Amino acid sequence: DRLYIKNLIKYITSSYQERFYINSFTEKNIFLKYLNEETDKIDILLISYMNYSDDIYSEKINTMIVLTEGNINKDFNGVKAINKYQRVSSLVSEILNIFSESTQEEVYLPVGEKKTKIIGVYSISGGAGKTSVSAAASIISARNNKEIFYLNLESINSSLRFFESNSNHSISKLFYYIKERDKNLQLKIEAIKSVDTNYNVHYFQPQDSALELDDLKPDELTLLVDKFRLMGQYEFVFIDMNNAYDNKNIELIKACDKVIVLLDYNPISDYKVNIFEREIDILSNRLGINIFDKLMPVINKFNPNMYSNYQERAILQKDINVKIPFDIEVYSQGFLSTINNNESLFTRGIHDLLNKLL
Repeated sequence: DRLYIKNLIKYITSSYQERFYINSFTEKNIFLKYLNEETDKIDILLISYMNYSDDIYSEKINTMIVLTEGNINKDFNGVKAINKYQRVSSLVSEILNIFSESTQEEVYLPVGEKKTKIIGVYSISGGAGKTSVSAAASIISARNNKEIFYLNLESINSSLRFFESNSNHSISKLFYYIKERDKNLQLKIEAIKSVDTNYNVHYFQPQDSALELDDLKPDELTLLVDKFRLMGQYEFVFIDMNNAYDNKNIELIKACDKVIVLLDYNPISDYKVNIFEREIDILSNRLGINIFDKLMPVINKFNPNMYSNYQERAILQKDINVKIPFDIEVYSQGFLSTINNNESLFTRGIHDLLNKLL
Protein backbone atom coordinates (compact mmCIF):
# COMPACT_ATOMS: atom_id res chain seq x y z
CA ASP A 1 0.00 0.00 0.00
CA ARG A 2 1.02 3.61 -0.48
CA LEU A 3 1.66 4.38 3.19
CA TYR A 4 3.86 1.29 3.62
CA ILE A 5 5.92 2.19 0.55
CA LYS A 6 6.25 5.79 1.69
CA ASN A 7 7.50 4.80 5.17
CA LEU A 8 9.88 2.14 3.83
CA ILE A 9 11.46 4.55 1.34
CA LYS A 10 11.73 7.20 4.05
CA TYR A 11 13.63 4.83 6.33
CA ILE A 12 16.00 3.58 3.64
CA THR A 13 16.82 7.05 2.30
CA SER A 14 17.38 8.49 5.79
CA SER A 15 19.35 5.54 7.20
CA TYR A 16 21.37 4.64 4.11
CA GLN A 17 21.70 8.12 2.63
CA GLU A 18 22.69 7.92 -1.06
CA ARG A 19 23.64 4.26 -1.12
CA PHE A 20 20.38 3.27 -2.81
CA TYR A 21 18.43 4.72 -5.72
CA ILE A 22 14.76 3.83 -5.39
CA ASN A 23 11.80 3.76 -7.76
CA SER A 24 8.40 2.74 -6.42
CA PHE A 25 5.15 1.69 -8.07
CA THR A 26 1.65 1.06 -6.76
CA GLU A 27 0.19 -0.06 -10.09
CA LYS A 28 1.43 -3.30 -11.64
CA ASN A 29 0.77 -2.26 -15.24
CA ILE A 30 2.85 0.91 -14.79
CA PHE A 31 5.69 -1.15 -13.34
CA LEU A 32 5.59 -3.62 -16.23
CA LYS A 33 5.72 -0.74 -18.70
CA TYR A 34 8.75 0.65 -16.83
CA LEU A 35 10.40 -2.79 -16.84
CA ASN A 36 9.98 -3.11 -20.60
CA GLU A 37 11.29 0.37 -21.33
CA GLU A 38 14.05 0.71 -18.72
CA THR A 39 17.55 -0.03 -19.96
CA ASP A 40 19.42 0.07 -16.64
CA LYS A 41 19.86 -3.05 -14.51
CA ILE A 42 17.66 -3.46 -11.42
CA ASP A 43 19.71 -4.76 -8.49
CA ILE A 44 16.79 -5.54 -6.17
CA LEU A 45 13.10 -5.86 -6.99
CA LEU A 46 10.73 -5.95 -4.00
CA ILE A 47 7.28 -7.06 -5.05
CA SER A 48 4.09 -7.70 -3.13
CA TYR A 49 2.95 -11.33 -3.09
CA MET A 50 -0.38 -10.11 -4.55
CA ASN A 51 1.41 -8.66 -7.59
CA TYR A 52 3.86 -11.49 -8.07
CA SER A 53 3.51 -13.75 -11.06
CA ASP A 54 5.87 -16.08 -12.85
CA ASP A 55 5.85 -13.88 -15.93
CA ILE A 56 7.58 -11.07 -14.05
CA TYR A 57 11.03 -12.04 -15.16
CA SER A 58 13.75 -10.06 -16.82
CA GLU A 59 17.48 -10.40 -17.24
CA LYS A 60 17.60 -6.81 -16.02
CA ILE A 61 16.58 -7.98 -12.52
CA ASN A 62 19.48 -9.21 -10.40
CA THR A 63 17.53 -10.26 -7.30
CA MET A 64 13.77 -10.52 -6.81
CA ILE A 65 12.25 -10.67 -3.30
CA VAL A 66 8.57 -11.20 -2.52
CA LEU A 67 7.07 -9.23 0.36
CA THR A 68 4.46 -11.27 2.21
CA GLU A 69 2.09 -10.60 5.10
CA GLY A 70 3.07 -13.12 7.75
CA ASN A 71 3.61 -16.76 6.87
CA ILE A 72 1.99 -17.55 3.53
CA ASN A 73 2.04 -21.15 2.38
CA LYS A 74 2.74 -20.40 -1.25
CA ASP A 75 5.55 -21.22 -3.64
CA PHE A 76 7.08 -18.31 -5.56
CA ASN A 77 9.01 -20.45 -8.02
CA GLY A 78 12.20 -20.35 -5.97
CA VAL A 79 12.06 -16.60 -5.33
CA LYS A 80 12.90 -15.65 -1.74
CA ALA A 81 10.06 -14.26 0.36
CA ILE A 82 10.17 -12.23 3.57
CA ASN A 83 7.53 -10.87 5.92
CA LYS A 84 7.05 -7.17 5.28
CA TYR A 85 5.58 -6.57 8.74
CA GLN A 86 8.68 -6.57 10.92
CA ARG A 87 11.04 -3.98 12.31
CA VAL A 88 12.22 -1.95 9.33
CA SER A 89 15.92 -2.28 10.16
CA SER A 90 15.47 -6.08 10.30
CA LEU A 91 13.61 -6.02 6.99
CA VAL A 92 16.39 -4.07 5.27
CA SER A 93 18.99 -6.40 6.77
CA GLU A 94 17.14 -9.40 5.32
CA ILE A 95 16.85 -7.73 1.92
CA LEU A 96 20.57 -6.95 1.80
CA ASN A 97 21.48 -10.42 3.02
CA ILE A 98 19.44 -12.09 0.25
CA PHE A 99 20.94 -9.75 -2.33
CA SER A 100 24.51 -10.21 -1.09
CA GLU A 101 24.21 -14.00 -1.26
CA SER A 102 22.49 -14.13 -4.64
CA THR A 103 24.47 -11.64 -6.69
CA GLN A 104 27.53 -12.85 -8.57
CA GLU A 105 28.57 -9.37 -9.60
CA GLU A 106 30.77 -6.90 -7.76
CA VAL A 107 28.50 -4.25 -6.29
CA TYR A 108 29.79 -0.70 -6.02
CA LEU A 109 28.15 1.14 -3.15
CA PRO A 110 28.58 4.91 -2.89
CA VAL A 111 31.32 5.94 -0.45
CA GLY A 112 30.23 8.17 2.42
CA GLU A 113 31.80 11.53 3.15
CA LYS A 114 32.69 10.89 6.78
CA LYS A 115 36.35 10.70 7.74
CA THR A 116 36.10 7.66 9.98
CA LYS A 117 38.33 7.55 13.04
CA ILE A 118 39.20 4.11 14.41
CA ILE A 119 39.44 4.11 18.22
CA GLY A 120 40.79 1.00 19.92
CA VAL A 121 40.04 0.27 23.57
CA TYR A 122 42.69 -1.98 25.09
CA SER A 123 43.85 -3.18 28.47
CA ILE A 124 46.89 -5.18 29.45
CA SER A 125 44.94 -6.96 32.20
CA GLY A 126 41.42 -8.26 32.68
CA GLY A 127 38.85 -6.50 34.83
CA ALA A 128 39.82 -2.96 33.87
CA GLY A 129 36.35 -2.26 32.46
CA LYS A 130 37.36 -2.21 28.80
CA THR A 131 34.01 -3.40 27.45
CA SER A 132 32.00 -1.06 29.67
CA VAL A 133 34.09 1.93 28.59
CA SER A 134 33.99 1.11 24.86
CA ALA A 135 30.23 0.45 24.94
CA ALA A 136 29.60 3.62 26.97
CA ALA A 137 31.75 5.71 24.62
CA SER A 138 29.75 4.32 21.68
CA ILE A 139 26.39 5.06 23.30
CA ILE A 140 27.25 8.59 24.42
CA SER A 141 28.80 9.44 21.04
CA ALA A 142 25.65 8.19 19.28
CA ARG A 143 23.55 10.33 21.63
CA ASN A 144 25.55 13.29 20.37
CA ASN A 145 24.30 12.55 16.85
CA LYS A 146 27.44 10.77 15.68
CA GLU A 147 27.30 7.75 13.40
CA ILE A 148 28.93 5.02 15.53
CA PHE A 149 29.97 1.41 15.08
CA TYR A 150 30.87 -0.71 18.10
CA LEU A 151 33.15 -3.54 17.00
CA ASN A 152 33.71 -6.22 19.63
CA LEU A 153 36.75 -8.39 18.83
CA GLU A 154 36.87 -10.30 22.10
CA SER A 155 36.69 -14.08 22.13
CA ILE A 156 33.91 -13.86 24.72
CA ASN A 157 31.70 -11.28 23.07
CA SER A 158 29.20 -9.50 25.35
CA SER A 159 27.65 -7.08 22.84
CA LEU A 160 24.14 -8.29 23.62
CA ARG A 161 24.62 -7.23 27.22
CA PHE A 162 24.40 -3.62 26.03
CA PHE A 163 22.56 -3.61 22.71
CA GLU A 164 19.32 -5.08 21.42
CA SER A 165 19.54 -7.52 18.53
CA ASN A 166 17.52 -6.99 15.35
CA SER A 167 19.38 -9.34 13.00
CA ASN A 168 19.40 -13.07 12.44
CA HIS A 169 23.06 -13.03 11.39
CA SER A 170 26.19 -13.07 13.51
CA ILE A 171 29.69 -11.82 12.82
CA SER A 172 30.60 -15.46 12.08
CA LYS A 173 29.24 -15.05 8.55
CA LEU A 174 31.41 -11.97 8.10
CA PHE A 175 34.50 -13.86 9.30
CA TYR A 176 33.85 -16.37 6.50
CA TYR A 177 33.53 -13.64 3.87
CA ILE A 178 36.72 -11.97 5.14
CA LYS A 179 38.70 -15.19 4.84
CA GLU A 180 37.32 -15.67 1.34
CA ARG A 181 38.35 -12.09 0.46
CA ASP A 182 34.79 -11.51 -0.72
CA LYS A 183 34.64 -8.79 -3.37
CA ASN A 184 31.41 -7.41 -1.85
CA LEU A 185 32.63 -7.14 1.73
CA GLN A 186 31.01 -3.72 2.25
CA LEU A 187 27.67 -5.13 1.15
CA LYS A 188 28.13 -8.08 3.53
CA ILE A 189 28.79 -5.67 6.40
CA GLU A 190 25.56 -3.83 5.60
CA ALA A 191 23.62 -7.10 5.48
CA ILE A 192 25.01 -8.62 8.68
CA LYS A 193 25.20 -5.62 11.02
CA SER A 194 22.62 -4.93 13.70
CA VAL A 195 21.30 -1.52 14.74
CA ASP A 196 20.37 -0.97 18.38
CA THR A 197 17.05 0.86 18.41
CA ASN A 198 17.58 2.44 21.83
CA TYR A 199 20.88 4.17 21.05
CA ASN A 200 21.31 3.84 17.26
CA VAL A 201 24.68 2.16 17.75
CA HIS A 202 25.60 -0.22 14.92
CA TYR A 203 27.30 -3.49 15.85
CA PHE A 204 27.62 -7.18 14.99
CA GLN A 205 25.98 -9.99 16.89
CA PRO A 206 28.50 -12.25 18.67
CA GLN A 207 30.21 -15.06 16.81
CA ASP A 208 28.72 -18.55 17.09
CA SER A 209 31.81 -19.90 18.83
CA ALA A 210 34.39 -18.11 20.98
CA LEU A 211 37.15 -19.96 19.13
CA GLU A 212 36.36 -18.45 15.73
CA LEU A 213 38.56 -15.41 16.31
CA ASP A 214 41.54 -17.73 16.67
CA ASP A 215 41.18 -18.67 13.00
CA LEU A 216 41.48 -15.09 11.77
CA LYS A 217 44.89 -13.85 10.72
CA PRO A 218 46.17 -10.37 11.67
CA ASP A 219 45.86 -9.08 8.09
CA GLU A 220 42.26 -10.31 7.94
CA LEU A 221 41.34 -8.21 10.97
CA THR A 222 42.98 -5.14 9.49
CA LEU A 223 41.13 -5.80 6.22
CA LEU A 224 37.88 -5.38 8.17
CA VAL A 225 39.11 -2.22 9.90
CA ASP A 226 40.32 -0.72 6.63
CA LYS A 227 36.95 -1.47 5.03
CA PHE A 228 35.18 0.55 7.73
CA ARG A 229 37.51 3.46 7.06
CA LEU A 230 36.99 3.28 3.30
CA MET A 231 33.20 3.09 3.64
CA GLY A 232 33.13 6.62 5.07
CA GLN A 233 29.78 5.98 6.77
CA TYR A 234 30.78 6.27 10.43
CA GLU A 235 32.41 9.07 12.31
CA PHE A 236 33.87 6.69 14.89
CA VAL A 237 34.43 2.96 15.14
CA PHE A 238 35.17 1.85 18.69
CA ILE A 239 37.02 -1.48 18.77
CA ASP A 240 36.69 -3.51 21.96
CA MET A 241 40.00 -5.39 21.72
CA ASN A 242 40.99 -8.48 23.68
CA ASN A 243 43.67 -8.28 26.38
CA ALA A 244 46.43 -10.17 24.60
CA TYR A 245 49.60 -8.57 23.30
CA ASP A 246 49.97 -10.60 20.13
CA ASN A 247 50.36 -10.11 16.39
CA LYS A 248 46.63 -9.52 15.91
CA ASN A 249 46.48 -6.72 18.44
CA ILE A 250 49.76 -5.26 17.19
CA GLU A 251 48.20 -4.94 13.71
CA LEU A 252 45.03 -3.47 15.22
CA ILE A 253 47.05 -0.92 17.20
CA LYS A 254 48.85 0.06 13.99
CA ALA A 255 45.51 0.38 12.17
CA CYS A 256 43.87 2.55 14.85
CA ASP A 257 43.98 6.34 14.92
CA LYS A 258 43.99 6.27 18.73
CA VAL A 259 44.11 3.51 21.32
CA ILE A 260 42.69 4.04 24.80
CA VAL A 261 44.81 1.97 27.18
CA LEU A 262 42.78 1.32 30.34
CA LEU A 263 44.67 0.89 33.59
CA ASP A 264 43.92 -0.43 37.02
CA TYR A 265 46.06 1.93 39.03
CA ASN A 266 47.70 -0.61 41.35
CA PRO A 267 51.14 -2.20 41.74
CA ILE A 268 50.31 -5.29 39.65
CA SER A 269 48.97 -3.20 36.79
CA ASP A 270 51.99 -0.91 37.10
CA TYR A 271 54.30 -3.90 36.70
CA LYS A 272 52.45 -5.00 33.55
CA VAL A 273 52.59 -1.45 32.20
CA ASN A 274 56.39 -1.51 32.46
CA ILE A 275 56.49 -4.66 30.33
CA PHE A 276 53.98 -3.21 27.85
CA GLU A 277 56.02 -0.01 27.55
CA ARG A 278 59.13 -2.02 26.70
CA GLU A 279 57.23 -3.95 24.04
CA ILE A 280 55.86 -0.76 22.48
CA ASP A 281 59.35 0.71 22.47
CA ILE A 282 60.66 -2.37 20.65
CA LEU A 283 57.76 -2.21 18.19
CA SER A 284 58.30 1.50 17.54
CA ASN A 285 61.99 0.95 16.81
CA ARG A 286 61.21 -1.95 14.50
CA LEU A 287 58.60 0.00 12.54
CA GLY A 288 60.44 3.29 12.55
CA ILE A 289 57.40 5.14 13.94
CA ASN A 290 56.47 6.25 17.43
CA ILE A 291 53.54 4.02 18.46
CA PHE A 292 53.37 5.87 21.78
CA ASP A 293 51.88 8.86 19.92
CA LYS A 294 48.59 7.04 19.39
CA LEU A 295 48.30 5.53 22.88
CA MET A 296 46.15 7.29 25.49
CA PRO A 297 46.51 6.02 29.09
CA VAL A 298 43.27 6.21 31.08
CA ILE A 299 42.59 5.10 34.65
CA ASN A 300 39.22 3.46 35.10
CA LYS A 301 37.39 2.90 38.40
CA PHE A 302 39.53 5.59 39.98
CA ASN A 303 39.06 6.00 43.73
CA PRO A 304 41.27 8.75 45.24
CA ASN A 305 40.94 7.20 48.70
CA MET A 306 42.46 3.95 47.48
CA TYR A 307 45.26 5.60 45.53
CA SER A 308 46.14 8.40 47.96
CA ASN A 309 49.52 6.84 48.77
CA TYR A 310 50.29 5.75 45.24
CA GLN A 311 52.75 7.97 43.43
CA GLU A 312 51.70 9.04 39.95
CA ARG A 313 54.13 8.96 37.06
CA ALA A 314 54.07 9.38 33.31
CA ILE A 315 52.71 6.24 31.68
CA LEU A 316 53.26 5.40 28.02
CA GLN A 317 55.30 8.62 27.82
CA LYS A 318 52.29 10.73 28.84
CA ASP A 319 50.74 12.22 31.93
CA ILE A 320 47.40 10.69 32.81
CA ASN A 321 44.76 13.32 32.09
CA VAL A 322 41.65 11.13 32.28
CA LYS A 323 40.51 9.27 35.37
CA ILE A 324 37.07 7.68 35.14
CA PRO A 325 35.75 7.61 38.73
CA PHE A 326 34.69 4.43 40.47
CA ASP A 327 30.89 4.51 40.50
CA ILE A 328 29.01 2.15 42.77
CA GLU A 329 25.86 2.87 40.72
CA VAL A 330 27.26 0.72 37.89
CA TYR A 331 27.02 -2.27 40.22
CA SER A 332 23.92 -1.34 42.22
CA GLN A 333 21.75 0.07 39.42
CA GLY A 334 23.29 -1.60 36.39
CA PHE A 335 25.30 -0.34 33.43
CA LEU A 336 22.44 0.89 31.24
CA SER A 337 20.73 2.70 34.10
CA THR A 338 24.02 4.40 34.97
CA ILE A 339 24.85 5.44 31.42
CA ASN A 340 21.35 6.90 31.04
CA ASN A 341 22.01 9.14 34.03
CA ASN A 342 24.04 12.09 32.73
CA GLU A 343 24.97 13.07 36.28
CA SER A 344 26.43 9.71 37.30
CA LEU A 345 30.17 9.65 38.03
CA PHE A 346 30.79 7.04 35.36
CA THR A 347 28.88 8.92 32.63
CA ARG A 348 30.64 12.18 33.46
CA GLY A 349 33.96 10.33 33.30
CA ILE A 350 33.14 8.99 29.80
CA HIS A 351 32.20 12.51 28.68
CA ASP A 352 35.58 13.72 29.94
CA LEU A 353 37.32 10.90 28.07
CA LEU A 354 35.52 11.72 24.81
CA ASN A 355 36.21 15.45 25.12
CA LYS A 356 39.93 14.83 25.52
CA LEU A 357 40.04 12.07 22.94
CA LEU A 358 38.01 13.60 20.14
